[in-house]
Amino acid sequence: NEMLLIWNAVIHGIRYTLDAAGGNEAGDAGPKDAWQTAAETQQLGTGDCEDSSIYLTDWLIARGFDARFVIGHYAERGGHAWVIVRLEGSTYRLESTNPDADISRPPLLDDVGPRYVPESMIDREGFHTRCNPSATWDGETDTTVVTGVTLAAFSTHVYRVTATAAIDEQTATAATSD
Repeated sequence: NEMLLIWNAVIHGIRYTLDAAGGNEAGDAGPKDAWQTAAETQQLGTGDCEDSSIYLTDWLIARGFDARFVIGHYAERGGHAWVIVRLEGSTYRLESTNPDADISRPPLLDDVGPRYVPESMIDREGFHTRCNPSATWDGETDTTVVTGVTLAAFSTHVYRVTATAAIDEQTATAATSD
Protein backbone atom coordinates (compact mmCIF):
# COMPACT_ATOMS: atom_id res chain seq x y z
CA ASN A 1 0.00 0.00 0.00
CA GLU A 2 1.41 3.36 -1.04
CA MET A 3 0.22 5.10 2.14
CA LEU A 4 2.23 2.68 4.29
CA LEU A 5 5.37 3.09 2.18
CA ILE A 6 5.18 6.88 2.40
CA TRP A 7 4.50 6.76 6.14
CA ASN A 8 7.49 4.43 6.65
CA ALA A 9 9.75 6.68 4.54
CA VAL A 10 8.89 9.70 6.72
CA ILE A 11 9.16 7.81 10.03
CA HIS A 12 12.61 6.50 9.18
CA GLY A 13 13.80 9.35 6.96
CA ILE A 14 13.18 12.31 9.28
CA ARG A 15 15.12 12.37 12.55
CA TYR A 16 13.16 13.87 15.46
CA THR A 17 14.67 17.07 16.84
CA LEU A 18 13.27 20.04 18.70
CA ASP A 19 12.89 23.30 16.84
CA ALA A 20 16.20 24.87 15.88
CA ALA A 21 15.09 27.94 17.81
CA GLY A 22 14.82 25.81 20.96
CA GLY A 23 11.10 25.61 20.39
CA ASN A 24 8.12 24.14 22.09
CA GLU A 25 5.89 21.25 21.12
CA ALA A 26 2.70 21.61 19.10
CA GLY A 27 -0.04 23.56 20.77
CA ASP A 28 2.45 25.50 22.88
CA ALA A 29 2.97 28.09 20.19
CA GLY A 30 5.20 30.91 21.13
CA PRO A 31 8.14 32.83 19.81
CA LYS A 32 10.34 29.70 19.80
CA ASP A 33 7.95 27.41 17.92
CA ALA A 34 8.81 27.61 14.21
CA TRP A 35 7.23 25.27 11.67
CA GLN A 36 9.31 24.14 8.72
CA THR A 37 7.87 23.73 5.26
CA ALA A 38 7.67 20.23 3.81
CA ALA A 39 10.59 21.11 1.53
CA GLU A 40 12.71 22.30 4.47
CA THR A 41 12.00 19.15 6.49
CA GLN A 42 12.83 17.01 3.49
CA GLN A 43 16.07 18.87 2.82
CA LEU A 44 17.20 18.93 6.47
CA GLY A 45 16.09 15.38 7.25
CA THR A 46 15.14 16.56 10.74
CA GLY A 47 12.20 18.15 12.48
CA ASP A 48 9.77 17.99 15.38
CA CYS A 49 6.24 16.57 15.32
CA GLU A 50 4.77 19.52 13.39
CA ASP A 51 7.52 19.47 10.79
CA SER A 52 7.38 15.74 10.05
CA SER A 53 3.56 15.76 10.15
CA ILE A 54 3.42 18.63 7.64
CA TYR A 55 5.85 16.72 5.44
CA LEU A 56 3.85 13.46 5.72
CA THR A 57 0.53 15.22 5.07
CA ASP A 58 1.95 17.11 2.13
CA TRP A 59 3.38 13.97 0.52
CA LEU A 60 0.16 12.01 1.04
CA ILE A 61 -2.01 14.79 -0.41
CA ALA A 62 0.35 15.15 -3.38
CA ARG A 63 -0.18 11.44 -4.05
CA GLY A 64 -3.98 11.84 -3.92
CA PHE A 65 -4.77 10.76 -0.36
CA ASP A 66 -7.41 12.50 1.78
CA ALA A 67 -5.02 13.60 4.54
CA ARG A 68 -5.06 16.31 7.20
CA PHE A 69 -2.32 17.82 9.34
CA VAL A 70 -3.64 17.86 12.92
CA ILE A 71 -2.62 20.01 15.89
CA GLY A 72 -3.94 19.06 19.30
CA HIS A 73 -3.08 17.37 22.56
CA TYR A 74 -1.93 13.85 23.27
CA ALA A 75 -2.75 12.43 26.70
CA GLU A 76 -0.38 13.74 29.37
CA ARG A 77 2.27 14.88 26.89
CA GLY A 78 0.35 17.99 25.95
CA GLY A 79 0.73 19.69 22.58
CA HIS A 80 1.34 17.40 19.63
CA ALA A 81 0.88 17.05 15.86
CA TRP A 82 -0.11 14.01 13.81
CA VAL A 83 -1.80 13.08 10.54
CA ILE A 84 -5.32 11.83 9.82
CA VAL A 85 -5.91 9.88 6.58
CA ARG A 86 -9.28 8.78 5.24
CA LEU A 87 -8.98 5.74 3.02
CA GLU A 88 -11.54 3.22 1.79
CA GLY A 89 -14.15 4.15 4.41
CA SER A 90 -11.72 4.13 7.35
CA THR A 91 -9.90 6.94 9.15
CA TYR A 92 -6.31 6.34 10.27
CA ARG A 93 -4.11 8.26 12.69
CA LEU A 94 -0.48 8.33 11.59
CA GLU A 95 2.31 9.35 13.94
CA SER A 96 5.24 10.79 12.00
CA THR A 97 7.71 10.69 14.90
CA ASN A 98 7.42 7.10 16.17
CA PRO A 99 10.09 4.82 14.64
CA ASP A 100 8.56 1.85 16.50
CA ALA A 101 5.17 2.20 14.78
CA ASP A 102 3.84 -0.99 13.21
CA ILE A 103 3.44 0.21 9.63
CA SER A 104 1.69 -2.99 8.68
CA ARG A 105 -1.23 -1.98 10.94
CA PRO A 106 -1.79 1.78 11.03
CA PRO A 107 -4.08 2.61 13.95
CA LEU A 108 -7.69 3.32 13.12
CA LEU A 109 -8.96 6.53 14.64
CA ASP A 110 -11.69 4.51 16.39
CA ASP A 111 -9.02 2.48 18.23
CA VAL A 112 -7.13 5.52 19.51
CA GLY A 113 -9.78 6.62 21.98
CA PRO A 114 -9.71 9.93 23.83
CA ARG A 115 -5.90 10.20 24.12
CA TYR A 116 -5.61 12.23 20.91
CA VAL A 117 -7.67 15.41 21.00
CA PRO A 118 -7.43 17.59 17.89
CA GLU A 119 -7.82 21.34 18.07
CA SER A 120 -7.29 22.23 14.42
CA MET A 121 -6.71 20.47 11.13
CA ILE A 122 -5.34 21.76 7.83
CA ASP A 123 -5.65 20.29 4.34
CA ARG A 124 -5.91 21.58 0.76
CA GLU A 125 -9.53 22.62 1.35
CA GLY A 126 -8.96 24.84 4.36
CA PHE A 127 -8.47 25.19 8.06
CA HIS A 128 -10.77 22.96 10.12
CA THR A 129 -11.42 23.91 13.72
CA ARG A 130 -13.44 22.19 16.41
CA CYS A 131 -16.91 23.60 17.13
CA ASN A 132 -17.03 21.91 20.53
CA PRO A 133 -13.44 21.21 21.69
CA SER A 134 -14.54 19.55 24.94
CA ALA A 135 -16.65 16.89 23.18
CA THR A 136 -15.25 13.49 22.23
CA TRP A 137 -14.12 13.67 18.61
CA ASP A 138 -15.31 11.00 16.18
CA GLY A 139 -13.06 12.05 13.30
CA GLU A 140 -15.89 13.28 11.11
CA THR A 141 -18.20 15.77 12.76
CA ASP A 142 -17.75 18.80 15.00
CA THR A 143 -15.53 20.78 12.66
CA THR A 144 -16.06 23.94 10.74
CA VAL A 145 -14.00 24.91 7.71
CA VAL A 146 -12.46 28.33 7.25
CA THR A 147 -11.41 28.43 3.60
CA GLY A 148 -8.47 30.39 2.32
CA VAL A 149 -5.97 28.97 4.83
CA THR A 150 -4.61 25.68 3.55
CA LEU A 151 -1.60 23.45 3.87
CA ALA A 152 -0.11 25.38 0.97
CA ALA A 153 0.40 28.26 3.41
CA PHE A 154 2.91 26.08 5.29
CA SER A 155 4.79 24.67 2.31
CA THR A 156 6.97 26.17 -0.38
CA HIS A 157 5.16 24.45 -3.23
CA VAL A 158 3.62 21.39 -1.72
CA TYR A 159 2.69 19.68 -4.98
CA ARG A 160 6.35 19.13 -5.81
CA VAL A 161 7.10 16.95 -2.79
CA THR A 162 7.08 13.62 -4.63
CA ALA A 163 9.36 14.97 -7.34
CA THR A 164 11.96 15.96 -4.77
CA ALA A 165 11.33 13.36 -2.07
CA ALA A 166 14.32 12.63 0.12
CA ILE A 167 14.16 8.90 -0.52
CA ASP A 168 16.10 6.89 -3.03
CA GLU A 169 14.70 6.31 -6.54
CA GLN A 170 13.97 2.61 -5.89
CA THR A 171 11.83 3.42 -2.83
CA ALA A 172 10.02 6.21 -4.68
CA THR A 173 9.25 3.85 -7.56
CA ALA A 174 8.00 1.16 -5.16
CA ALA A 175 5.84 3.70 -3.32
CA THR A 176 4.14 4.86 -6.48
CA SER A 177 3.78 1.54 -8.30
CA ASP A 178 1.67 -0.41 -5.77
